[in-house]
Order: sequence, then structure tokens, then C-alpha cells
Amino acid sequence: MVAIQVRSSAAADLVIGMQWIIDVQASELPTLVVTKPDGTTLIPAVIFTQYIAWTGPLPVAPFAEYVYRAVVAPSTAGRWVATASTVTDGTAWTQAFVSAVSVAAGFPTPAELSDWLGGTGAHSYTTQEMTEELAAATVAQRRHCNIPVAYPVDLREALLRRAARLLFMRRQLTEQPRESGDFALPSTVPLGRDWSTRELEQPFLKTPVG
Repeated sequence: MVAIQVRSSAAADLVIGMQWIIDVQASELPTLVVTKPDGTTLIPAVIFTQYIAWTGPLPVAPFAEYVYRAVVAPSTAGRWVATASTVTDGTAWTQAFVSAVSVAAGFPTPAELSDWLGGTGAHSYTTQEMTEELAAATVAQRRHCNIPVAYPVDLREALLRRAARLLFMRRQLTEQPRESGDFALPSTVPLGRDWSTRELEQPFLKTPVG
């Protein structure tokens, strides 16, 4: 008996529209059951096809003779689980965490920033102010992070938080009461670093070279 093995990543991070490639090593054609985030299984079922046939000498340790590949196209966000099994080799599992692209163009708009801030009734920032600070936040994030082609929801949230902080600082610097060129009242300044933004951007941070 040869134990079935998943040869691809045991946990894939994907965006809707990307292909989930599942490679399984086994001694015979496995069956595959894919469970969607809502608990139902994918219908029609995904079928493995032979990908690589082992033609060299078998090592001393048991070796599965073939690698089979299946390709899944996740259509909804959430956790997808694939179960591969054969009668003689047993069962193996793999999973994919699928994210949705936030909007068609990826990056949030000033109108979406306004909604994130609670809507027009919850703040008094102008469209021009939100446009300018969102543009500045976008450039700052791009300088610090590797931006994927499909802009994910965690980077989107971090970008909105960056823009909101810039708007807050802009208000502090332009609308506080002044006396002799300085603030007459101490300004309310948020922390120098937003740890939630840092955590959201952590997986995408650029690695300094040199």
C-alpha cells in the first residue's frame, strides 16, 4: 500500500477567478470531492487526469507511481476543501482560502471612502479632500507594499484606514483654533502608527534590498 500524498500546497491563498491546481501522488486514479464554503459539494465533480508517470526505478521506500492533477475554479469567497482518495492508498486533504476582489477596478473610490467613514451625514470632508488624501494614501501604500494584480480586501481596508488618518490629520492642521500662528488648543493626534493597518499590510510588505 502506498500512502496518497498532496504534492501541491496544503493551503492555497487565491482570489476569485484564479485557478486552484491540485496535484496528488497515488498509485491509481484518485477521486476528488470539493466542498464549497457553504458546505455543499462542487457539481459536476472535478476529475483528476494523469499529469506525470514515474518511469525511473522505484526507490527502496514505497513510492506512488503517478501524479494526478485537477484544476478547480473557485467562484465564491471562503474556505474550499478538497478530499482526494483511492481504494488502496487512503485519503488526503488540501484547502484553499479564496478572497473576493473588492470592486471591479480594485482600488476604492472617494465615494467608497465616504461610506467607510459613515456616510455624508457622519463627516464633513469634501470630495476634493477625500480624493486628494486617498491618492496620497494609495501612493504611500504602493511604496511600502507589493500590490497584487487582483487587489485583495485586506489591502483595501488598510488603504481606507491610511486615507482616513490623513483626513483626520488634515483637519487637525487646518481647522484647529490658532493663536500667534500656533494652535491655541492642543490638537488631538492619533497614534503615530496604526497597528491594524500594519497587520493588514504585513504579508505584502516589500523586503528592503541592500
